[in-house]
Amino acid sequence: MPGEAKLLYHSGVNGTDHPVWLVNRTQISQPGAYTHFHWITSTSSDPRASDVPLACDAETAGGLEGVAEDVDCPGWFMQISAVDTFAFEHGDEIVPVRPGRDNATHLNLLTNYAEAPGITATR
Repeated sequence: MPGEAKLLYHSGVNGTDHPVWLVNRTQISQPGAYTHFHWITSTSSDPRASDVPLACDAETAGGLEGVAEDVDCPGWFMQISAVDTFAFEHGDEIVPVRPGRDNATHLNLLTNYAEAPGITATR
């Protein structure tokens, strides 16, 4: 589902995991299990690509840090499903995944957070 989110941070306790995004919970489609946000860049085939703010126009999450905070970045809310059982390895973690909805491997949305200097609330 198309949407927008504000970058909170990229590096965390698991190292350089998926960037964590702030969203208003009303943006997350229901019913569903949309647990992952992925931003688009100006080179995307997405029709919104020409309107991507410069701060959001980074090919890697590391390029967003320090510049995309408090900017509404366009992207996609994703609902991830596994077809087979497998182990997802990312950084120093191995996450077992079974067939069906996968709400563990790419979770990167927050709808509530402590006040962060320089970041405006989404509601």
